[in-house]
Amino acid sequence: MSRPETAPVRDPLLEHLPIMIINFKTYEEATGERALALARICRSVAMRFGKRIIISPQFTDIYRIARDGSAHTPVFAQHIDDGIGKFTGSISPLAVKEAGAVGTLLNHSERRLPIEEIGKRIKAAKAHGLMSLCFADSIEESLKIEAFAPEMIAYEPPELVGSGISVSTARPSQITDFVTKVAPSVRRLVGAGITNAGDVAKALELGADGWGVSSAFTKAKDPETILTELVRVS
Repeated sequence: MSRPETAPVRDPLLEHLPIMIINFKTYEEATGERALALARICRSVAMRFGKRIIISPQFTDIYRIARDGSAHTPVFAQHIDDGIGKFTGSISPLAVKEAGAVGTLLNHSERRLPIEEIGKRIKAAKAHGLMSLCFADSIEESLKIEAFAPEMIAYEPPELVGSGISVSTARPSQITDFVTKVAPSVRRLVGAGITNAGDVAKALELGADGWGVSSAFTKAKDPETILTELVRVS
C-alpha cells in the first residue's frame, strides 16, 4: 500500500483544531436520556469556549442526540460494518448517516479489526459521506491505516488503555514519532489515559492535533467541570 499524497484538509470540522472526541462507550451513565444529558453538557462547554467536541454515543442514541442539535457537537458512530442488505445485526453506514452521524470510529481497542477490514470500512464510510477516526495501537499500524486515507487516526498504546496513565506522560517520544511519521493530511489524535488538563496540554505541546477521552468524562460525578478543565487548556 502506498502512502497517500499530503493534501489540504478541507472539512470545517477537521480544520477546527484541536479536535476533541468523547467516546460514550456503553456506560450506564451514557445511555438513553443520560446520554442526551451528557451531550448537552458537551454542547454547552463547546459553545462557551468556541470549540467543537465530537461525541460518540451508542447506536441507539445517535438519532436523539443528533436531532437535539449537533452544530458544536458532531456525532460519530462507535463502529460501522460495510454491508447493506442481507446483513442482520450489522451496523450499516447508511443507517448511522441517516440517524444523524457525520462519522464513525473504527478499530477501537474494544472492537479491533484486521487491517484489510479497516480499509473496507473506511471505503464504505467515504461512500456514504462519513468521516473515519481509526484507532491504532502502534506507529506501524498507524502507517498501514494511513494508506487507506482516513480523516483521523488516534494513537493508543494498548498497555495504557484504561490504566489512568497518560500516553503523553508515559510515551512522549512515541507521540512525537507518531505525529512526525503520519502525514498532516490525516489529523493525528492521541488517547489512552488522558484524564486531566495536564495530559491534554502535553499531548498538544508534542504536536497532536487532538485528543480523546471516555470514562474520565462519562463516569465523572461532575462531568461539566471535568470537561471544562480539559477544554480550557486546548
